[in-house]
Formats: sequence, C-alpha cells, structure tokens
Amino acid sequence: MVTKRMTRMIVAPIWSIERHMKKVTMGDWESEDFKLPPQHEFRSLVATYSYLYRTLRTHSLKEIEALESLHLDPQDQNTSTVVKNLIETKKAQLGIQPAPEVLTYGNAAEISSTHWTRHAS
Repeated sequence: MVTKRMTRMIVAPIWSIERHMKKVTMGDWESEDFKLPPQHEFRSLVATYSYLYRTLRTHSLKEIEALESLHLDPQDQNTSTVVKNLIETKKAQLGIQPAPEVLTYGNAAEISSTHWTRHAS
C-alpha cells in the first residue's frame, strides 16, 4: 500500500503534464500554466514545460498579430476568407473569442481519444 502511494506521488505529476499537453495539442490554449508545489521533485521538468507552453502561446499571439496586419487584395475573396478563418481559429484556441466551429486536427484528435491504461509497478 505504501509503495503504491509513493509510486502514485511520483507518477501523478507526469500524468498531469500529459493531460495538459493533450489539451494544448487539441488547440486548447486557455489552460493555466502547469504548476506543482515548489518543493516537488519534478520542479525542473515542470518549469521547463511551463516555459515551453508560455513561449508557444506567445508565438501564437504574435502570429495572430502578423495575420491581422496583412494587407490583402480586396478582390481576392478566397485568400481573405482563409486568413480570416485562420485568425478566428487561433483566437478561439487562445480563448480570445468563441470557436466558430468544432475543429479536428488529424492525429491530435486521435491523441485525445486514446484511452491509455497506466500501471505503476
């Protein structure tokens, strides 16, 4: 019993990071930074992951700014529509506005639907 509890204390943070990664992979950038108590054994891993998450989120915000600053030919409706949809999708992923529709991302959708069983032994 004690061994099982200790194993769970060690493995649980990794499972939490995995769940957070799955959300991000599916485009859910609204999640808070991943945090653990400062004295936890995995603080370096968590700090590195949180830095990666914040960096990717910042890059996505900059991509939105770059897309919004594009000067598109008003005659080219197809390009304008594609860019507008891309901006709306990225904003929805970041929680800036509601999602226009439910999106699936190929392999990322498979990741979220995968039901893994874990064994701590």
